[in-house]
Amino acid sequence: MRYTKGISGNPYGRPKGSKNKTPEQLRAILQAFLSESIEDIKQEYNKLNAAQKLQYLDKLLCHVLPKPKEIVETLTDEQLDTIIKKLKEQYEQ
Repeated sequence: MRYTKGISGNPYGRPKGSKNKTPEQLRAILQAFLSESIEDIKQEYNKLNAAQKLQYLDKLLCHVLPKPKEIVETLTDEQLDTIIKKLKEQYEQ
């Protein structure tokens, strides 16, 4: 039976508390890879300029946090440098 355009095959949506379809095994593999590679990742990150570092963090954070409004484009270079400096201080602790 085909679905009618605009009508969901599941009108009640995904049940609350149900997990994403991403397999737990894949998450474990990615977590292990990142843990093993963290020093290499840090070294490569430190080679980036300030703008590239901010873009890198922005791309990472969207996988962890809800995407913020596009405030990055409204910040000055000095504000970006201040944010990066504070992040570095927290990262080194």
